[in-house]
Amino acid sequence: MIEYKLELKAKLSTVKTLWKKFLKDDPMWHFTLEDTYIEIRVSKKMLKLEKYFKDKKWKFIRFVYQDNIPITRKFQKEFEMIFHGYSELAMKSKSDSDFRIAGFDDSERKRLIERCIHLIHNMMDVNGLDEANNVAGYAVGRAYTTGKYLKT
Repeated sequence: MIEYKLELKAKLSTVKTLWKKFLKDDPMWHFTLEDTYIEIRVSKKMLKLEKYFKDKKWKFIRFVYQDNIPITRKFQKEFEMIFHGYSELAMKSKSDSDFRIAGFDDSERKRLIERCIHLIHNMMDVNGLDEANNVAGYAVGRAYTTGKYLKT
């Protein structure tokens, strides 16, 4: 896979535009939003996409993608399929304006995230109580990590 790292404010709307114009037909494309940059991974180099970046005067670099997180690298092919599925869900799901508000509302995105979290626990034979404990632990760990980065 090829990765394009775009040096611009990470916004889902930017990726949606790129998806509509260039990425829809790529069976493995996926992305991450990283605050000050966007990572877009595609099956092969896309000259039309690069031209679009240049026309927009967006800084980018292109390189062969290899994940830098050891567990993801170990299962990279499987994660590429998962990342693609998540990317497609992000493109096709309703954009909920209140998504960032904590709580137990019934927004489409929150239901999708809950399904993804539950299904991986279910498929790995984790019972409901252990799933709840895992999710609580992830929440505390993510809050710690987020707070740590906000301070820098």
